[in-house]
Amino acid sequence: MRRLLPAMLVAVLLIVGTADAREFGANLRRAADSSATCQTFIFYQPVPSCSWTTSGTINDASETMLAPGNGRINRVRIKTGPVTGPMRVTVAEALRREDSGESACCTGRRQSRVFTPRRNAITRVNVNLPVRVSFNPVSRYYAYDVIFLTMQNANTPIPASLGDQNTGNCSGGWFPAIRPRQENFSGPYGVCGYTILMRPNFVRRR
Repeated sequence: MRRLLPAMLVAVLLIVGTADAREFGANLRRAADSSATCQTFIFYQPVPSCSWTTSGTINDASETMLAPGNGRINRVRIKTGPVTGPMRVTVAEALRREDSGESACCTGRRQSRVFTPRRNAITRVNVNLPVRVSFNPVSRYYAYDVIFLTMQNANTPIPASLGDQNTGNCSGGWFPAIRPRQENFSGPYGVCGYTILMRPNFVRRR
């Protein structure tokens, strides 16, 4: 199993238990100034699709895409630049052993319908994606959901903002895209100074 970006572990420790959260994820005041596509990152062979998530920084988990608790994502807001294309929102499960400093990701759980955000805009998309965070006292494993933005083809620009490679958010890409009921440990392709411009809305389960 592949390991997550180190920052994602810190994000798990900070977010588990904050079930009262509503919106989380990227600060959409950021510029949508990246033109990179799935194919940009895996330039040496054809790729059909990819899934991306933001793990935050070592010291700041405020823009992470980890689910804040048990409930559902009922909508997302996505900010795009001048070129857009078909996408999905994907929920996948990651695992971390209690005494381990590394996490493993991911097994696909659910995904939204295909949608195409408006160009040069913030688009609101309604979804219905259950999410969960748990700890198994027997196996001593944490299981937690991560929210991804999945690009349906290789050539649509990934909605993202560029930042400082040393201090900015780190994001991870999985190639091909993560799909429901499939394990995909072929990632992450990690890029720091890169923020996926998606902001999910979380509704706590009561």
